[in-house]
Amino acid sequence: MGTLHLGFNKAIFFQKPHSKIKEEIEIEYLDLALKAGGWNFYNLKAKPVQLKPTNSIPYDFRLMTIGGSEYLDVIEVADELKLSRDGYNKIPYSYFVGELTEWIFKKAKEKSDKYKRRNSKLPVHLLIYNTDLRFTLSEEVLDLLAYKVKEGQLIFKTISYVNPNTFARATFQTIYPRSEESFFNFDAEKVGKMIIVIGDISNPLQQSDGSVDIPIQFSGSHQLNSLSVEVLDSPEETVVMRSRINGANGNQVIYVMPWTAGEFTDTTNSDVIIERDQTYLKITPYKGKTISRVSKVSISST
Repeated sequence: MGTLHLGFNKAIFFQKPHSKIKEEIEIEYLDLALKAGGWNFYNLKAKPVQLKPTNSIPYDFRLMTIGGSEYLDVIEVADELKLSRDGYNKIPYSYFVGELTEWIFKKAKEKSDKYKRRNSKLPVHLLIYNTDLRFTLSEEVLDLLAYKVKEGQLIFKTISYVNPNTFARATFQTIYPRSEESFFNFDAEKVGKMIIVIGDISNPLQQSDGSVDIPIQFSGSHQLNSLSVEVLDSPEETVVMRSRINGANGNQVIYVMPWTAGEFTDTTNSDVIIERDQTYLKITPYKGKTISRVSKVSISST
């Protein structure tokens, strides 16, 4: 995880430092979640207490809420099969929405079933996080997971996702519970077949004209939709971000206007690519000025 700093003909990726100790990582991400809205979401009246899971208390944290003691467990998103088979550096920057959702649901159900056997009367919450850009959960994954969870197979009182977009800030999103209205016309089968491609902002390609190319890597023939970029700081001038295929402009384009920030998506245009096409997101700063920090680039494929 990290951010890409752009401008003055420079593109520099700053890696978010992480502890290698699991318990310290969990404290860090819970703290980010609480700062991003989790404190009120959990109705806390005191700082959570980290636990050392045992057979009698197998949870990660105790929450002191306004209504009394509750527990919280955490799951880090990572595909152990890919990590063990291919090695860390070979993990692709893309995933099938259905496959990743099933992996998370399986992990959540394993925890849920264990707690059911304990027959605990205290509420248990679940917090999901990722430390690797390649496992950033798209809105499609969150929606499909919420759709699966609403069937009532899990015991968790709430399920949430925290995604850091800077060293000190994060977004905190509720997966469960959601209203039934939020699933109106939701096509789970269609969403499950989608592919999400994460732009490799850790490997920016600086061009002589001051623009920066972000690699978008995957294989096969696809229609690309919903080019999305998260901009953390407002640019001083309009910035153009567009798809590039084999050195030519693609159809998808995003204009980030001066003094605006947030997540921007082209919901209108699409591109079609075939095997071995070279695909990038080209970011063109205005006259090479410092523009912003970019924390995420993604695109969906059907």
